[in-house]
Amino acid sequence: MQHTAGLGNPDHIISVNTDPHCPMMQLADLAIVADANAVLAELLAQLGVPSVATSSPPTTSGTATSDAATSTAATTDAATTDRDGRDA
Repeated sequence: MQHTAGLGNPDHIISVNTDPHCPMMQLADLAIVADANAVLAELLAQLGVPSVATSSPPTTSGTATSDAATSTAATTDAATTDRDGRDA
């Protein structure tokens, strides 16, 4: 319950977790079974945002940061399901 208390009433919920059975995955509209850092790195790559080390301070331009060494292979093979358990 602690993870959902601050959600309010969102239009969509996306959960990224290595545990496919965690409660948040059941609530999510889109559940991605993978490492969150790898998913973020792949998302940034797909959006064309250059990767930078997480140890760097945030930039003032609002560009998100990720670990440049993180492999994106995990997201390629990640299992995704929708809220009803269907493959997404």
